[in-house]
Amino acid sequence: MKRRHVLVPVVLVVGGGALLGGCSDASGLTSQSAVFEGLSSEAVEETLVLKGDWIASQPADSQGAVAQSLVVELETCRAALGALTTWTETRSAEELVLPQPSDDAFAAAASPGERQTIPYTENHALLRELVTSTGRDGLATFLTMEANCAWMPAEPGTSGPSIHDTVAAQP
Repeated sequence: MKRRHVLVPVVLVVGGGALLGGCSDASGLTSQSAVFEGLSSEAVEETLVLKGDWIASQPADSQGAVAQSLVVELETCRAALGALTTWTETRSAEELVLPQPSDDAFAAAASPGERQTIPYTENHALLRELVTSTGRDGLATFLTMEANCAWMPAEPGTSGPSIHDTVAAQP
């Protein structure tokens, strides 16, 4: 089975407040799970809170890969939002640092017998190409694409507007 990185829009209503460290979802994954090595523990915990039930509804042998992919999506969208905000406020671009799980984390997320590919590279390449070709507008385009950053709140740990909606509302 070849793993593909699919971005799916989901509407969520989440209670506000701080996320608790070490939280896990119904799949049993925690921020300390091997599939998350190299990724932000805060992003992992937030993803498990926001998407834990959906992760747990996936086939058991793909839950790690699904969760890892969602964390990478969240970190990628937040990095792009931060770069857009800086560019808008200062009129200068900052280096775009995108998340990448460690090789060990990627291996831990792979299903037995699965050919290992890195699905995030296509999404990261698209983002970098948009920024290279159209600058600040490329960041805004990436953040407002149909199914890209629609499921995640713009501010960590809140139930406020999504990254997609926040950027779409900007002039």
